[in-house]
Amino acid sequence: MRYIIIGFVVALVAFLVWYFSSIVAYILISAVLSLMGKPIVDFISSIRIRNWSPPRFLGATIALITIWILFIVFFRIMIPLVIAQFNELGSIYVQSLVASFAEPINSIQQFIQNYLPASAQGFVLGTLRDTANVTMLEAGYKQNVIPQSATAAVDARFLPGHEADVLSTLERLAGEHVQVEVLHRDIALDAPFDSDIVGAMRASLLAEDPEASILPYCLSGGTDNKALSRLGIRGYGFAPLQLPPDIDFVPMFHGIDERVPVASLEFGARVLRRFLDLA
Repeated sequence: MRYIIIGFVVALVAFLVWYFSSIVAYILISAVLSLMGKPIVDFISSIRIRNWSPPRFLGATIALITIWILFIVFFRIMIPLVIAQFNELGSIYVQSLVASFAEPINSIQQFIQNYLPASAQGFVLGTLRDTANVTMLEAGYKQNVIPQSATAAVDARFLPGHEADVLSTLERLAGEHVQVEVLHRDIALDAPFDSDIVGAMRASLLAEDPEASILPYCLSGGTDNKALSRLGIRGYGFAPLQLPPDIDFVPMFHGIDERVPVASLEFGARVLRRFLDLA
C-alpha cells in the first residue's frame, strides 16, 4: 500500500510540473539567477561611504545587468566557435565518407580493366560515376564582334538518386555569372538483379556460352523503360552479343562505320529465342 501511495504522489507531482511547466521554468530561472547574483548583491550592500550604503535593490539591479552582460559576451564568443567546429566536423565527415568509397570504386575499376574484354569495359566503366560532357557551343553572329552572350549544352548523365547532386555541382562549377537551365530532364532507373526474369537471362546466356560472366550494369543511354516505369512496369535491358576480342564496340555507337559481326547477331538471336522460351 505504501508503494502505491508513493507512486501516486510521484505521478501527481510529475503531472503538476508538466501542467505548470512554464511557471516551473520561470521559478528555476529565477533561482539560478538569484544564486548567481547573490554574491554581487552582498558585495555591493557591504560598501560603506561614510554613513551611506547602497540599497539592496540597487545591488540586485547591478547584479542582473552584470549577469546579462556576461551571458551576451559568452554567447557572442562561444556560438561562432561552436558553429565553426560543427562545420569543420561536417567537412571532415564528408571527406572521410568520400575517401572510404574511393578505394572500393578503384578496386572495381581495376577488376573490370583486368578481367573484362575491351568491348565490355566501355559499357561498365561509364556507369560507375556521374558524367557530364559539353556537346554544343554557340556565341556571336560575326567574326569581328565580341558576343554579348554565349551558351553551352552539357549532356549530363547521373546514377539513380544522384540528380540533385549533379545539378548542384554543375551550377557550382558554372559560377554565379552563368545561368544553368535544364532543357531536357529524364529519370535514372535501377532494378533488382535477383528476379525471375534475370534468372531466365542468365540461363539462356549460359546455355550458349557456358563461360560467360553475368554482370549487372546501368545503361548510360535512354530506353523505353523510363516511360514504362511511370506506368509501374519494370524493365531490363538485354541485348546479347558475343563479340570478338579485337572489336572495341562501345566507341562505334552513333559513330562512323557502326557495325557488329554477323556471327554476333546469330548468337544474340539464339540467346533471345531461348530466353523467350524460358521467360
